Amino acid sequence: MKKLLIALLCLFLLIPLAGCGEDEPVEVVFTEDLNTDALAALLREKGDDMLLTDIPEHYAYQFQSVGSIPQIIYPMTQTMSFCVMPGDNGKNLFVLSVLTEDGETLDYVGAERILAYIDAIP
Repeated sequence: MKKLLIALLCLFLLIPLAGCGEDEPVEVVFTEDLNTDALAALLREKGDDMLLTDIPEHYAYQFQSVGSIPQIIYPMTQTMSFCVMPGDNGKNLFVLSVLTEDGETLDYVGAERILAYIDAIP
């Protein structure tokens, strides 16, 4: 009798698990790539204290790891991308990578240098 009661108790406890199904997948919709005007406005407002949550969600991004360092990359154009990775003291490190006509990649690190490059674009 004890075995039957234990089996019924176990069955009773397992019934809620049968109702657990997979949740509907959350669809992430990107409507555009990050552009230099939007990036410059964010960097002027927040500077090097900008957080990832300050960048609107509708801008396309991708996750990538370099070794053990996670990066979030925002493609901007065929030759330009903006990268955010964790830095020192809980702040983020910002890098704007630009591919030159010679095939070299120029990296502008930090809000000040990124803004100087964007301001110099004709």
